Formats: sequence, C-alpha cells, structure tokens
Amino acid sequence: MRTVNKSVYNYDRISITARTVAYVRSFSNIPYAKEIAEKVSAKEAWEKIWGNGPESHEQLMLRAPGIEARGKSIDEILRRSNATQILELAAGMSPRGLAFTNTGKVTYTETDLQDISNEKRGIIESIAPNYSSRKLRLEQANALSYADILNASGAFLNKPLYIVSEGLMNHLNINEKKRVVDNVKCMLQVFGGAWICSDILDRKRLDAADTPGAKRTDITGRSVIENALDSEESVHAFFSNMGFSVEKYPIFTNLHELYSLRILGVPKTEINPLLQKSPWKYTWVFKLNQQRS
Repeated sequence: MRTVNKSVYNYDRISITARTVAYVRSFSNIPYAKEIAEKVSAKEAWEKIWGNGPESHEQLMLRAPGIEARGKSIDEILRRSNATQILELAAGMSPRGLAFTNTGKVTYTETDLQDISNEKRGIIESIAPNYSSRKLRLEQANALSYADILNASGAFLNKPLYIVSEGLMNHLNINEKKRVVDNVKCMLQVFGGAWICSDILDRKRLDAADTPGAKRTDITGRSVIENALDSEESVHAFFSNMGFSVEKYPIFTNLHELYSLRILGVPKTEINPLLQKSPWKYTWVFKLNQQRS
C-alpha cells in the first residue's frame, strides 16, 4: 500500500489557486461558478497574486477563455463517455460535482486536502441545500496517497470509473507527478475507465504564452513552468511509458459557447490571437494500455 512520504512542503499552500481559478471561472456561464466564487472571496485571492491593475486585466483576459474551455471540454468528454462514476482529484472549488449530480444518475466524489474539503462542504450546503450527499461526496484525500484515494472511493460500484483532474498536476514536480500517475493507474486497474486531465501544461507552450507567475510562485512555493514537462511530445512519452494510451482533444473547438469572451468584451478580431497565447490547448484522456475486460 502506498503512503505519502514526509515532506517539508506544505501542500495547503497551493489552495489559493483554487480560489483564483474560482474567480476566473465566475466570468463563464458554468453552473454554480459565480455562487462559489462569491462564497470563497475569490476576487481577493486573485488580487493577492495579480493585483487589480493592467496586468490583472491582461491575465484575466488570457485565462478566462481557457479555464472555461477546459472545464467544458472535460464535461463533454464525461457525457460522451456516459460516465456514471466520477472521482475528481484536488477538486478545489470546482462546481462540476454539483452540476453532474443534479439528475441523480451520477455518483460523484470530490477529493481535496482537509481544510479546503471542509470549506467546500459548507459552501455546497449553503448554495445547494437540497443536494444529495449520497450522490455527491466530499472526501479528504491527498492525491499523492493511494490509501487516501482508495478510502475516498467507497461509494463506487464495480464498473468504469472516470477520474478527473483540472489543476493539480501543474504544481507537482516530476516525482510527485509519477506518484499520482501510479495511484490513478491502480484505481483504473480496480475499476476500469479513464483519466480525463486538463492540467498537463508543457514548457514549450508556457514559454510561448509568456505567462508570468513570480508572485504566484512566491505564494505557493511552486513554479508551474519549472514543473512542466518539456513539450507535447514529452507529455505523450511520459504517460505512454507509465502504461497509458494517450488521446488529446483541442479545447477551443466551440468558440460560440465561450461565454467569457462575450462577458469580457473581447473583439472578434482579437479572439484567435488571444487563444493562441493561452497556456491551455488540450484535454488529455489516459486509459490503461490493457483495460480489464
């Protein structure tokens, strides 16, 4: 059984990014995004990293379409896969669990560290008091611990499991990435299914996007650029060598659905240049090379 090695790094430091993403997501029309952002003082967290001047607006314009598009891309893949069991790693302030359990057909478990998981539970009870705690579970779990993830998965039946991660992997070094990948592999060996992942950015793309992050690095103690794999080819090789088949889907395929472009008033002539600078380009889907029958 895998356990998390003791580390001097405090992973709670990454939690501020869940709030900044919640702020950016609030410019979309994703269900519950605005309500969650208001509850977590998301704007204040954003300004702690990016301020409220020209750079802040520039970063908001750059990030809002990508964060909206990556979220909707994951949702579409889950629906297309007819996913009825979903496990979200490091869910932060993601509204996906609430949205997917509205119909009662999906069992959804969100995991995160203790403090943010407890806070999220209070938020959900506040904005959706009639949600089903049987269908949407919020469990304390560190994605680096297989024991934590397995313990959080008690609601799932013996059928395909779809694992989602939307922001975790960017903050992990290569050894931590390997540990999460190994943990996901073990879960898919038990259940079958797939890992749907939007948080694999590569250094080549980040350099081209020219996204500054010095203040964020100071606060979180992690550099997204330094922890990134080198290129798309490196991403493919990394996961292939870890025993996965690799698929990737462009996220900017339905621009008419990106509400944030309209709400932020991006002129049509500036949309494509803006998206070319986005650090997000694909949603990745990983499946075991030898899925169980």
